[in-house]
Amino acid sequence: MLNFISRARVFSDAKTHRLQLSSTDKSRSKIDLLYRFIAQLNLPDFEVEKVDVWESSLNGDITFREVPRGEIGGSKIAHLIKRRWVKSGLCFKVNLSVVQLDRLGWNFHVDYCFDDRLQGVTGPQKKRLDTQIHTMMETAFVGHPNILVSPVLNFET
Repeated sequence: MLNFISRARVFSDAKTHRLQLSSTDKSRSKIDLLYRFIAQLNLPDFEVEKVDVWESSLNGDITFREVPRGEIGGSKIAHLIKRRWVKSGLCFKVNLSVVQLDRLGWNFHVDYCFDDRLQGVTGPQKKRLDTQIHTMMETAFVGHPNILVSPVLNFET
């Protein structure tokens, strides 16, 4: 319960963005697409540190943490051990939810918002990171022959 309350607090003031997702290979479930979408998410110089999925309300939180330059390409095990002891650097969360638009499971909306209180980011750097997050979302399935993601303009909650 406390976890749900803290998630609600983080994203209560965040602007929601919406993507149209179309699947042409076979019928999909919302949970299948949520997991598939999360698996496609990555940003240069960041790593996915933690993924939480709530199937009852069908949404997910993905925590990204900046990878210090010296750690890129190093031992993953050493990196994980070090990460457990040192919790610093730029991090943010993206919250995802999937809405099925038709009975056959071909068309969906992917709604997302990200923590507007990006730690350690201000001014132009924050704007650049915002743009990177949107680009990551819109290009998640680039090259995938059966799933198309496109932005839906002028959507706000």
